[in-house]
Amino acid sequence: MKEMKRKSVGCYVRVSTISQDIDKFSINGQITQIKEYCQQGNYELLY
Repeated sequence: MKEMKRKSVGCYVRVSTISQDIDKFSINGQITQIKEYCQQGNYELLY
């Protein structure tokens, strides 16, 4: 069986306005979305 390699990815998150921080685009919200995306795509998230 062929071994599948996991791709490693890095991420950069930020907010530029207070309303983004309050809304779903907060730092924690972005990190959560990125973690879910990496899990679905079999990516290794580097911190």
